[in-house]
Amino acid sequence: MGHNLAKIGGKTAMFYYGEPPWHRLGVQLEKPATASEAIKSASLDWEVVKMPLHLKAGDRFAVAKDSFAIVRADSRTPDIRVFKNVRFFRQEGE
Repeated sequence: MGHNLAKIGGKTAMFYYGEPPWHRLGVQLEKPATASEAIKSASLDWEVVKMPLHLKAGDRFAVAKDSFAIVRADSRTPDIRVFKNVRFFRQEGE
């Protein structure tokens, strides 16, 4: 089974405290982290920006009215996925 962890700047974007995870990736911390330490240790200290979407019609581009993408400010890639909360709480068989 794959770990599906992001690599940011060649570094696995996660941290752990205590026993190493099964995949042995991430930054090991010596003590429990504060929220700000956790974000920095896991390489999640990037900002997001709201950018207008553009439509392509043939060789022309136009701004899509009232349509935006949320993208990472450091890479401008749409690397964020939006999920409904229920997805994370649904039990198998429901």
